[in-house]
Amino acid sequence: NTSNDNSNNNNDNLAQLQRAGITQVSFTAMDRFEAIRSWLKTAPVLGGKKAAEHPLAVPFKYLEEEAPSNWPLGAPGAGAKSRLGATCKGSSTGSAAGAEPLRALAIQQRLSTELRQSLFVAVMGAEDFEHAAERLSHVALTAKAGVAEACLILFHCAIREKAPNPFYEHICEVLCSRPAPWGKKFSHCLKRAAVQHLQQAHTYGLRATVALAELIAALITCPASAVPLAIVRFVRFGEAGGGAGKAVGGVLGLLLRHMAESLLKRSADADAAAAIFEPLTKYEDVREGLLLVVDGLVKPRLPPKAEEPLLWEKFRAARRKLATLATVAKDQA
Repeated sequence: NTSNDNSNNNNDNLAQLQRAGITQVSFTAMDRFEAIRSWLKTAPVLGGKKAAEHPLAVPFKYLEEEAPSNWPLGAPGAGAKSRLGATCKGSSTGSAAGAEPLRALAIQQRLSTELRQSLFVAVMGAEDFEHAAERLSHVALTAKAGVAEACLILFHCAIREKAPNPFYEHICEVLCSRPAPWGKKFSHCLKRAAVQHLQQAHTYGLRATVALAELIAALITCPASAVPLAIVRFVRFGEAGGGAGKAVGGVLGLLLRHMAESLLKRSADADAAAAIFEPLTKYEDVREGLLLVVDGLVKPRLPPKAEEPLLWEKFRAARRKLATLATVAKDQA
């Protein structure tokens, strides 16, 4: 009888919870709140203290009146409330102040979709690269194509800088270092974004070309992203007035030269440099084209051997890999 009574009581309780609209998710949220509450109780700074015992006197109407000169938290000014209200009215997502100018800039740069504009605001409105990666991840998870669009936005912003900015390569590293499956998704989509921009590189200006080369070199040398140098085969060498086996000049020559120089500088030693250039040996025409770039464009710009002996070791290892390994592989075949 006792077991039947307990079962009936449980059923009644479950029925009441269902009528009240309380689900398992609600209990999960309460567990999280309880964890935060426990942390607040045990934190060295906050533990055992009540907010009522430590009030902060506010001698003016915050966000409406000017703050006194001795106010310790800065002076938000009377216009802060109006700016905040304008932001909330203009943004359907209730973004923070300053988002609307960035969204207008995104529209000016022909980012037509709401998702791309939000991703742009997430990157350009961040405090640092870790903050940008966090904001970018949150926005990317709201759409099915969010990860792919986020990677495209990173390239979009990077190639519009006046000079190569390591801010974007740090964001890529943080995103690719995330636990599976998201880290692998970002790595795959960054590779696809790099291929798309390499296919259009012949239409870029000098600044965009250098920024693109620097970002791709960073992705190639970053263990988390694992982008292979073999993606340069997607460069449209025909747009340079010849095939990959002929001398490459103009924008594509600048792209490959700067990329090769950056790869040599970023690689740790000669073995690492040789490993980076090894995938090109599978593509004979691309290998010949990059070998010409290395000999004709990179080598004359190297500093004297006495000043940078390690750089020369890496250069010789990379060139040796481009010049000899393909011939050996052909003989073995």
